[in-house]
Amino acid sequence: MNGAISTLKCRNLRGTAESHLEWCPTNKTFSNETCERTCDDPDTCISSTSRTGLEKCVCVGDYMIQGEDCIPQNQCSCFAADKGTVLMNGESYVNSGCTRRSNCSNNQLMVEDSYHCSDDATCDVREGVRRCYCIDGYEGDGVTCTRKAVPKDCQELYVDGSSDGVYTIYPDGWPSGIQVYCEMESNGGGWTVIQRRSSAAVDFYRTWAEYKTGFEHPRGDHWLGNDYIHAITNQKEYSLRIDLTDSSSSSYYALYSSFSISDDAEKYRLSIGSYSGNSG
Repeated sequence: MNGAISTLKCRNLRGTAESHLEWCPTNKTFSNETCERTCDDPDTCISSTSRTGLEKCVCVGDYMIQGEDCIPQNQCSCFAADKGTVLMNGESYVNSGCTRRSNCSNNQLMVEDSYHCSDDATCDVREGVRRCYCIDGYEGDGVTCTRKAVPKDCQELYVDGSSDGVYTIYPDGWPSGIQVYCEMESNGGGWTVIQRRSSAAVDFYRTWAEYKTGFEHPRGDHWLGNDYIHAITNQKEYSLRIDLTDSSSSSYYALYSSFSISDDAEKYRLSIGSYSGNSG
């Protein structure tokens, strides 16, 4: 019978010796449940009065009323298979892969939109809403995600009014960012510190590998790292300032009009421009 269910119930009539046979219509069952639902409005019970324990033929469980019939809910016109429930008229649903939005309109399930999440997005449910969400560092509707405006160096942070401190910058080729100390309040501000050496507390007699990747925290004495310095100095034109203090606390500086280093393959070859300053 194509999965249909018919129920035959035998009931003794009170006060008599008679037995009464009663057939329930297809897919209905004898029950004292009071919540029957329809395909048109699956979230609302249409049987609101109590039956005081008396069993009747009802359309309950995984069945719903459509017209005069009691049918499995997956045969309702607006049944969303991926969700496993029937949508209300006007309700939309995004499938688990975030590739399709369906809408129940005039009791018909229609594909409203087909799409794919951006490579820089993930399909997720947040605050009860499933859709494509851009990953950290990107913004957009999830289908299209663009990189947020992020600082490439301390100069770009300086323009935004930042003060001295450790910040994360995003030079070309480093989408996860690099922590650097930004000197914002002296010598015009906007300086990205690549080395600080103020005492003998930190050992600067290191290996090639250590100078390649950097050592110590940028808040104190440290070397930023040749790979990072290469990434920073090859995305724009930079100048280099070296500040020195001698044992008598006298200050000197050297300023070079341009500064960059090559990559590991070229042994981080140094390129500097013309000199000015008072360091001799």
